[in-house]
Amino acid sequence: MGICTDIGGVADCYYPFVSDDCAGDGLLCVDGVCVPPPGVFFSEYVEGTSLNKYLEIYNGSSITIDLFEYEIRLYPKDTSSPASCISLPHHMLAPGMVYVVGHPAGTLYVPDQEDSSLTFVGIDALELVDPSLSQVDVIGIIGSAYNFGEDLTLVRKAWILSGTTVFDIGEWNQLPLDTHQLGSHTP
Repeated sequence: MGICTDIGGVADCYYPFVSDDCAGDGLLCVDGVCVPPPGVFFSEYVEGTSLNKYLEIYNGSSITIDLFEYEIRLYPKDTSSPASCISLPHHMLAPGMVYVVGHPAGTLYVPDQEDSSLTFVGIDALELVDPSLSQVDVIGIIGSAYNFGEDLTLVRKAWILSGTTVFDIGEWNQLPLDTHQLGSHTP
């Protein structure tokens, strides 16, 4: 923010130098803004008929990431405590690859991991946390009944390179009920 003074009807502004140490905070500097580095994040959300429930995790980084001790948390509408937590196994996720978790009764796709607690609806928030329990990504708004994804598929837009702690529906393309692009993600 600048400091301006009026000198004879002409604004004279001074903008003090501000230096954010993005690297010191584990962030990258992109166009002068500190942003999280690419890593794993939700790339697809399927809320289909019956138990056709799937989440796809994408590795947008340049290194292989072990998903061990990452966790998916499901927050039912209006709650700020997870009702279920899905632990991810030792799985070496190479750069540009995806890992799909789905309900065992789902019929649209054969996932890498099945979990019967994956029973979300379009108003339930989902969170991905890393082994240190830091939030990596979120779909929906924790503690809210915001209907963002009922009876549809959400696919992360190509320009998204990392997860976010604030859900923005503008980061997602919407597909009709029971359609999907599971199995690969093209950023």
